[in-house]
Amino acid sequence: MKDKVRLNWCIKTAGIIFLAYGILECSDVFTNLFAYLGWAKADYPAFYFSGVNKMFTENHLYTFLFTLIPTSMRIISGIGILRNRLWGFWFGVIVSVYTLAVFTLFLPMGVYDGILTVLVLSFLLIGYFGKKPIQE
Repeated sequence: MKDKVRLNWCIKTAGIIFLAYGILECSDVFTNLFAYLGWAKADYPAFYFSGVNKMFTENHLYTFLFTLIPTSMRIISGIGILRNRLWGFWFGVIVSVYTLAVFTLFLPMGVYDGILTVLVLSFLLIGYFGKKPIQE
């Protein structure tokens, strides 16, 4: 009989945060989809960069796709991590790096993305590498 490998608490916490974060972000995805279809109005606060303001207020299809990609990546990664799949771990690292590269465009709200991403990335790396030394 196969023994189940137990996830350490850091990786399990990262998976839970990613899954919850992705599910919460779905509200943003649906808001943009409904705004594109004309069923709702997407009211966003002013961002520091005018190009981002224009994108969020005028081009709802682009904004829908722009929010759908990282949201779906977070959900898929969270599921993969909680199922103890290595691809889920690396998918999580990739979406974290992506988020850290673009979150400053969405300030002041992007600060929450940055905080959660640093938290998740820290949990993933600490959980994966543990107490392994840099040099042996």
